[in-house]
Amino acid sequence: MIETPWSVAILDFAFPDTREQRPADFETTLKFGIALTQLAAEDPDVHKLTAEVQNLLRPRTVYRDPTLVQRVLAKKAEA
Repeated sequence: MIETPWSVAILDFAFPDTREQRPADFETTLKFGIALTQLAAEDPDVHKLTAEVQNLLRPRTVYRDPTLVQRVLAKKAEA
């Protein structure tokens, strides 16, 4: 239940002045999030999914769906 709200807080580490130790996988998580956002801007179904996660209607674990992960990684490779 609290995984999704706390996962948003990790984005504070994108700012260089944020204190404390960054999670070991921070860069990977950040790049995945950027690619997911880009994909959501192009695909209404992905946009709906991200909106549902952000509004706590769906768990963050939906981002682990293999088909979605593959699409996000393909988007990330375009960059």
